[in-house]
Amino acid sequence: MTVNVVAGKGFKDPLTELAKNFSNETEIPINLIFTSYKKIVNFAECCDVIIAPIRYELFSVSPILILKLSNLIRDCRPFLRRVPVIVARSDSNISSLEDLKGKRLALINPEMHPISGGCLGIRIIEKSCIEANVIYSLPTDLVKDVLSGKADATILWRDSIDEERLKIIPIDDYAMDVYVATLSEKEEAKKFVDYLFANIDVFIKRGWSGLIE
Repeated sequence: MTVNVVAGKGFKDPLTELAKNFSNETEIPINLIFTSYKKIVNFAECCDVIIAPIRYELFSVSPILILKLSNLIRDCRPFLRRVPVIVARSDSNISSLEDLKGKRLALINPEMHPISGGCLGIRIIEKSCIEANVIYSLPTDLVKDVLSGKADATILWRDSIDEERLKIIPIDDYAMDVYVATLSEKEEAKKFVDYLFANIDVFIKRGWSGLIE
């Protein structure tokens, strides 16, 4: 029996890898749906597993909380922590959010590029009242602009950075805690959830942090 799994778009690469491996090992098909956290609740009636935050104030979303209040969740377990980071050149004197004041900050314009997490940097500097000189860049050019000197820094999720020449400063105050919620009684769904936790290193190697129950 197919297991339907809904998750945020940031999970696409590691979750696709794990779902493929799980299906190869168990012959249980996994149907993955990636969407925004604001739209996840729309899939509640047709999915078995949801991977999302209970609540994340920075993005004004509460997907798991909404499902809990609707009595649709049978089980919910803490899974991962996703941490935003300041990305600067290795020789930079930037070491905190406060240090971004007056600096050239490469960010995505969420109105021109409405991609998943595209508003991360803008929301953080607005919430923290940081007056930086914002330079709008293409999503694919943020790190390039930092390395070239066009910008002093950018803000991204830690799991999206694999460049060794960069200085990475975690912004723990805006970390997002992600949970795995089971909505059905399918044994196959429970097996897949157990498989996710048994293979959490796939996410940790990409820059996520594990949450302890």
